[in-house]
Amino acid sequence: MLSSTETGKSLPVMKQLMFVLLLLLFAGAASGSEGRIVSQSPYITDTLCALGLANRIAGVSRYGDLDLPKTGGVIDSDPAAIAALHPGSLFLSDWTSRDVCKRVRPAGAKCVVLQKEGYECPVRIPEGDYQIVRLDGLHFVSPSPKILEGLADLQWQFGSRNKKNESK
Repeated sequence: MLSSTETGKSLPVMKQLMFVLLLLLFAGAASGSEGRIVSQSPYITDTLCALGLANRIAGVSRYGDLDLPKTGGVIDSDPAAIAALHPGSLFLSDWTSRDVCKRVRPAGAKCVVLQKEGYECPVRIPEGDYQIVRLDGLHFVSPSPKILEGLADLQWQFGSRNKKNESK
């Protein structure tokens, strides 16, 4: 496990680990609706794809650029469109109110609301800008070496993209 002395940044590393752990829990989900994901934020969708979960995404917000069914906006999600996709997991931004979350979540689906610190380019995600705000029905496990390796790979990939963006 990475310590604050190894990284110099314990809080961002812990945020990253928690987010990656959460997403990897979904990566191992069974087939059927349990493994289907609806993402109501383009930033969350980008992260899911970067973690190799694109094949589980069943629907995205109208702002998503994947060729998948659209499920409304970030703050005005369409409950009927979401329910029609039978997702096992629904990822929402903290811009979505708690009432909307309750209204749009299909029965049996896990609802995960993530908070974004600021409104920046999605390449900032692995640097710890996302943190978990609310989590319904999931439990965290100790990170395995594979998870830590995946996190290091994401940091490298997105760090390279950040340098390209900063040079523009």
